[in-house]
Amino acid sequence: MAAQGVDETRRGANALGVLKDALIVLANVADGGLNVPFLKGCAQIVIQLIDAAQAVKSNKDDCRDVARTAAETMLGVADALKGQKTDTLDASFKSHLEQLQLKLDEICRAMLALAGRKYYQRFLTRSADQSAIANWKISNWARLRSGASCILSLMKSRISAPAIFHGREQEITDAGNVLMTTSHAKSHLVILGLGGIGKTALALTILHQPSIRQHFSGHLYFVACESVASPSRLVSYIASTLAIPRTNGEDILTSLDTFLTTGPRRLLVLDNFESPYYQDGSTQGVTEILQRIASVPQVTLLLTMRGSTGPGDIVWGKKMELKPLSLEASRNIFFDISGQDQAGESLDMLLDELDHIPLAVSLVSRLAQLESVEDLFQQWRSERTALLQADTADGRLNNIEISIGLSIKSRIIQNAEDAVELLALISYLPDGVIAVPLGLKLISPHLRGAQAARALKQAGLVIESGPHELFTTVLSPIRHYMRKHYPISENTKMGAWMYYVEAIQRCNPGQHVTCNDILLLESSNAVMVIKQALQGKKELVDGKVVRMCYEGIPEAAFRLSAFLSNHKPTTELLDMLLSYDKGVLTPEATMACEKLRVEILSVQGQYAEAKHNVQKLLQHSIDGCSDIGLAWCYEELGDIARIQSDHCEAEAYLRKAMEQWDLVGNKHGVACCLRSLGDILKSQDRYDEAREQFQEAISLFQELGDRRGEAHCIRLLGDISGAVGELDEAEKKWEEAMMKFKDAQNKLGQTQCLHHLGNLARGQGRVGKAEEMVTEALESFRQMGNKLEEANCLKDMYLILKEQDRAEDAIKNLMQARGLYDQIQDKSGLAGCLRVFGEYFIDQGNYPEAEEQLREALGYFQQLERKADSADCQSFLGFSLIMQGKMDDGEHMMQGKYIEAEEKLREAVGYLEQAGDLSEGLVDCLQVLAEVLNQQGKTTEARQREEQAEKLAAQLGE
Repeated sequence: MAAQGVDETRRGANALGVLKDALIVLANVADGGLNVPFLKGCAQIVIQLIDAAQAVKSNKDDCRDVARTAAETMLGVADALKGQKTDTLDASFKSHLEQLQLKLDEICRAMLALAGRKYYQRFLTRSADQSAIANWKISNWARLRSGASCILSLMKSRISAPAIFHGREQEITDAGNVLMTTSHAKSHLVILGLGGIGKTALALTILHQPSIRQHFSGHLYFVACESVASPSRLVSYIASTLAIPRTNGEDILTSLDTFLTTGPRRLLVLDNFESPYYQDGSTQGVTEILQRIASVPQVTLLLTMRGSTGPGDIVWGKKMELKPLSLEASRNIFFDISGQDQAGESLDMLLDELDHIPLAVSLVSRLAQLESVEDLFQQWRSERTALLQADTADGRLNNIEISIGLSIKSRIIQNAEDAVELLALISYLPDGVIAVPLGLKLISPHLRGAQAARALKQAGLVIESGPHELFTTVLSPIRHYMRKHYPISENTKMGAWMYYVEAIQRCNPGQHVTCNDILLLESSNAVMVIKQALQGKKELVDGKVVRMCYEGIPEAAFRLSAFLSNHKPTTELLDMLLSYDKGVLTPEATMACEKLRVEILSVQGQYAEAKHNVQKLLQHSIDGCSDIGLAWCYEELGDIARIQSDHCEAEAYLRKAMEQWDLVGNKHGVACCLRSLGDILKSQDRYDEAREQFQEAISLFQELGDRRGEAHCIRLLGDISGAVGELDEAEKKWEEAMMKFKDAQNKLGQTQCLHHLGNLARGQGRVGKAEEMVTEALESFRQMGNKLEEANCLKDMYLILKEQDRAEDAIKNLMQARGLYDQIQDKSGLAGCLRVFGEYFIDQGNYPEAEEQLREALGYFQQLERKADSADCQSFLGFSLIMQGKMDDGEHMMQGKYIEAEEKLREAVGYLEQAGDLSEGLVDCLQVLAEVLNQQGKTTEARQREEQAEKLAAQLGE
């Protein structure tokens, strides 16, 4: 074991050495090749950070981990900024870049201080140093990565304009007129035409027009839809490009709506939209998504799509169907690519034969680097004659196919062994092959990848795309041509299947390991390959044709679904697994798939469907006399009801579940139920009973060695301490829970604690610190796709921003929170939002609207038996009614408002007095009640209430 540790340390040192070399190169290049001055300084800071990490004597592994991540982050940012100039970056870019440099410098200085410690100092401060490093990784480091992520997400949509582009001047002018019109309903543009006609190139050129950039203030986003195969993945791709929280699945539409409606004016380009639109069974879902986006006043759409008709039910300002280029534009493209500059009859005849289709012209122009125009013309005529004889001619479409065919039959491709098979593999995978040629050795080791890849690039048949241009892929017409004429061989296909199955087997969702990152990058490829493998083979079993699955594929589909549930939740693979005939999956495997599907639906906020599925499983468990199945179903139904604040139903199910878990001797199940029951009691303000439940659950979790379960209960105990004003104890509990969650590698728990600590900072008057911590928690919850926690953060951000007099930003956050609570049907959260909206409208003097919001909130609170919140709501409602009474002209209307206000305030005061809640809230209620009594001429009782309020205020002051 010691030897293994030494090997790991050496490997870590070597890896840092490689990263340092890359940063040294970057620091030197920053003087010339890269035009953003801060890069050199940042690179030098991270070089110092690596040196310091290599020099520390204690906590070496953690320090190296920090240095490694800093280096990788810096190199990623540098890669994203290639070709950018300082004067082209907007203010948001520059701000993020400056913050990134400051954070790097802060971490570096702290690391250098650790490296300079003497032995006795290291011994005395070891624990403190560990805490400091943990803080970097939990808080500071997360902000560094968040800053870099902002830069990369901002860069993601800034795809370069085509290097070679000629013609289309009138189309560019027409597009500008449509996209910048003052009428939103007529501002959407769809560019149509056959494959290879130049739709994408035109869209990118439009995107980079100065007038367009100025009109949309740089908020321009390009989404490549080529590999999008379903409505949910379309939303996921859009969310990724816009850096919207990855709540994933179809329910992310609400998050998308909120993000777009509360943001600035944006231009969203959806390229190759035919891919998701024409997928079997996807047209309706994709159209609905498009309609929702198109209806947002702040969003202008630009679609590119094959065909001659755009998606229906959308009002298009213009449907622009592209025609072939002019002869002059075709010549200029030929000259730019081939390096030739002499026009002639042979060239013009060749370009006429190509029908001036941009892709065909580009491919043949590359061949002209190696062969004469006359030879190419003769080859073209020969290929075209063969097509005519086969009676497959289809005008311009065939001209593209002939151009691709000529490229594939060219000497450069034919002389490169395996080039055609490599192109078939690249065309087979939605995102192409990662890290060619190194990645190719893993996917298809039998192919000679390096020479083949060089030949394909030289012939212009492949391009680089994706994050940091890691993927080698093809344009859509080439993909379709290859799948039709040169389909992937069974040998290469099986190699790809084996590669992705092994990649899925290697992933470890509980740890941060490189193989997880790679699988996440290749998730589109992995899902497609596993879906194809799941289609299986048909065999005759007992006289019936049964669809059978390849060995290892069901397990891979299950593991991939489980892995993606933390990143891009999807049930499509599980749905395919569960569609198999009985007998293909074991009963245990079927149950595991059903359970995972329910968990994913819950993560997506699709509680109604999740509940329906659990109820089916419950009946199955009853029929099969499965005590464990019964226990799981009861617990899952209880937790769904708890999340939706249906406390009576939740408690009933959870107590049934606890009985079943106890019956089968499953202590972990009992502990989880105790924790959930305690959570219900906490939400009902029954704090002493809740504490008993949590303490009992903690004892069981400790006995079982479940650190995550223990941490969860400790966090909830901290929530109780915070609710009753024991702030020091609350802070202690949350910090303890946070460290335990870290040990258990539970990101959700860590982030929940960070959120609570942020709220504590707000209560202590450290508003800037509170905003920083809650913002960090919000970003993490969004990445996890946790709508409930995201909504909680947004609601708290409202309070933080309000205290900073940033009313407009505050109310946007509150509106987003309300939308999420409504979406996931969380009555408790929705009630809290409605109450805050009521307070907001009171501040604005809009008392009728405040009354409406507060009445709705009060109904929810009473339904949930939240007496303290009900009293608080009644107090505000009473005040709102008083103010309306003062403004009403009619005496009858005015008196009615006062009577109802008095009733609500008496109920509130009665509850607070009965509960012994002698707080400022009771003082406020008494004072407002005195006011409404005075307005009705009940001066004696009014004076009594005023004296009661004054006496209580004096007590609180002492």
